Amino acid sequence: KLVRALEKLKIPHVLAATEARRAKYCAVENRRQAAEYLTEALFKSGCQRIVFIGDMSKPNHRTGSEGFISAVSRLTKKKAVLLNAETDSVSDIVENLLKSQKRPDGLIITGGNLPFAALPALFNSRYRPQLGFMTEHPNVMMLKGIGHIASYSQFETGKNAFDLLSEVVRNADAKPKTVYTKSEIITPVSR
Repeated sequence: KLVRALEKLKIPHVLAATEARRAKYCAVENRRQAAEYLTEALFKSGCQRIVFIGDMSKPNHRTGSEGFISAVSRLTKKKAVLLNAETDSVSDIVENLLKSQKRPDGLIITGGNLPFAALPALFNSRYRPQLGFMTEHPNVMMLKGIGHIASYSQFETGKNAFDLLSEVVRNADAKPKTVYTKSEIITPVSR
């Protein structure tokens, strides 16, 4: 509604940090690509059964899951496995997953809180899957010693948003555009 109201009033605007199909101008982290790269990194490190865990009620988590599904479909004939979790349920979900007969050898956990909420289950398990995390919050970088990190800068996204807004203000007829922040995969410091 807000985007339509801004357009109706002809107020220049840029949507930042989330993709929107109705917004003409967006500056966003490329979570889809970051999840693809992260999945590829886990496959390259030997994982064959990777599970993606996120809060699927959140658009950014769903976007990451799309990248995961895309990468899995390219890299294997196995079906992509997605699990929905919230902060208060992720530890139980991970614990049950690691006790199951079809336990994964790789886990990707997205979100600002989910990776930390999953730590008790991960540390209490004798089984140690390889881990991947999406940097939905800068604190996730503290986990670089225990897993792969799909790193992208929300600061850079904000800068890109202001740069794009400046461009839109200068040229009211600018073509619709989405500017993506670059991402990189940081491999575990120690394993």
